Amino acid sequence: MEWCRGWVIFLDAPLKCPYNYEKDASGIKNNVGQKEEKLMETSISAKEAFRDIVARRGQHLRGLNYETLVQMTSVPNESITVNGRKASIGTIVELRSDGRARVVVQGFLKALIKAHVELDGFCKSKDGTIEKMPDDEFHEFD
Repeated sequence: MEWCRGWVIFLDAPLKCPYNYEKDASGIKNNVGQKEEKLMETSISAKEAFRDIVARRGQHLRGLNYETLVQMTSVPNESITVNGRKASIGTIVELRSDGRARVVVQGFLKALIKAHVELDGFCKSKDGTIEKMPDDEFHEFD
């Protein structure tokens, strides 16, 4: 078992980790200081930038009329790069039985082990009324 960037990793062969960690009374500490903090700031800013991109995409879609949204049922995913990290953003438009269009912006930002997921969504009626998508419905998309 070895510590690397806060993850516990079980390996048969030793892991070459660029940072050395020590444990003291306050917990695990990186003994190289600034380099780790800079790495974490970059990671956080990529997430924040990506969150902003997904939110702006959702705002743009809210401004479109119902007929335009309904025609977007087969829009391909878009591949982008955010602060040097690969990401993809997809727009999902589903027609509901009551005639409303459910619109979800689904974004995946690649990370070291898993992907960071950002979602934005709403329902739009034919008369232009916009309703917030219930939180429990977002679980279908992450």
